[in-house]
Amino acid sequence: MVKVSIELSADSKLIQAENLQGEVFASVNPELVLEANSWYKISVHFLKDKLKITDIKINDQSIGELIYTGWTTNLAGSFFQPNTELWEPSKFEIWINTNLGFMMATLKDQIANGDFGKNLKQRYLLTVDRPIQLPDTFPESLKSFFSYGAGPRFWDRESIHLPYKVIENFEGVSDDQAQSIIKQCGDLSQKKNHQGWHITELKDVAYEPEEITDQSYQGFGKVLRGVGYKELLSFNHAVLDPGGYINIHIDDHPSSNYKKYIAGPKKFYYTYTNGDQVYFKMSNVGLLPLDKPLLINTHDYSHCLVNCGTNPRSTLMAYGIFND
Repeated sequence: MVKVSIELSADSKLIQAENLQGEVFASVNPELVLEANSWYKISVHFLKDKLKITDIKINDQSIGELIYTGWTTNLAGSFFQPNTELWEPSKFEIWINTNLGFMMATLKDQIANGDFGKNLKQRYLLTVDRPIQLPDTFPESLKSFFSYGAGPRFWDRESIHLPYKVIENFEGVSDDQAQSIIKQCGDLSQKKNHQGWHITELKDVAYEPEEITDQSYQGFGKVLRGVGYKELLSFNHAVLDPGGYINIHIDDHPSSNYKKYIAGPKKFYYTYTNGDQVYFKMSNVGLLPLDKPLLINTHDYSHCLVNCGTNPRSTLMAYGIFND
């Protein structure tokens, strides 16, 4: 067990430690005793008096500048970083590992010198890979893949190795647009080596890119241009049945002539219907937010999907060449 000390300028009546499994341990004592070699999200809650988190120590050694990887949110959901003070109803949160040396090395690998003490959210995407228990109906390889959680990680938003990005200001896909492009894609076919996964292609990535206009593909070109594509490399419609899965794999396309256009977070990924209880996990990243339109990087990271729900899930996917 490891001692974690939270040094405060005033008493807080509520301090919480949440592990990767989602178990929350509440305390009024600023000294916590936690499992060794484990990730915890520490939360310090403002209740009455203004207070400052002056330091966090692990077995009596300060985490130093790593305290600035923490952040504060108030009741309205406003985000403040760097910030270690609570002056209104709010909470301070930070991910720590009870192995201090591992934590220091890991965060310094991920965050550039000089960025500690800045608003990390502007430059970095924070993901948390948590363990999930799948039903026994899924293969052992998938159950064990989902059951391991690597914890939090900061990703440089400008890096080609960013695992995904949310498409901002996306107008969405109307039912008419979706049904039109699905009809153009044609009949679905069962993919071998997977369970309950059906896919069809409007265009394959092996073929020459096609220029996109708003009128392309019976009007679906407007959606693709809204993503940022100027030319289309591939487009797929896929359905994952209830209880279905896509095995662990990576989409590195080693023989593609257009590898530079598909490396990085370049694949448009849009869950059109029934995304509830469908889990898309990337290695060391965790679950993707399938309720949002995404550009994902399946080129660099092993991944798999499972449908634990009772309805088939429909997804639209594309690769394209972006506007400069």
